[in-house]
Amino acid sequence: MTVVVLGVAIPGCGDGSTGSVEGQITRTDGAPVVNARVTARESETGSWASAVTDDQGQFELMTSESSAQIPAGEYQVSVVEDEGDWDHAAPPTIAAKYNTPTTSGLSFQLDAGEDKNLDLKLDPR
Repeated sequence: MTVVVLGVAIPGCGDGSTGSVEGQITRTDGAPVVNARVTARESETGSWASAVTDDQGQFELMTSESSAQIPAGEYQVSVVEDEGDWDHAAPPTIAAKYNTPTTSGLSFQLDAGEDKNLDLKLDPR
């Protein structure tokens, strides 16, 4: 009898190739950026993670599978504020350049096993 064992490697499942990222986003005046979508995209693989800031501007990046363990790599970051609904839109409080990763100037390197603290101070609009 021949037994064949198949193994499947699942990225981020205890293989040591992931890390976590949390932090706080504030404006240069120190005020927290509240209810903003933070998205980080890995440059080579296209992997991404995102979060929404709380009332203190704090966040923890999560993958689409709701895991706080994201693949190691070099990430570009965007921050998009929630400006409310169409009828009650609030004016933006941060510069529009942060809306896209190619213009934001925000990035980070995440090493395997690293727990990164990413505190960002953003320019006002």
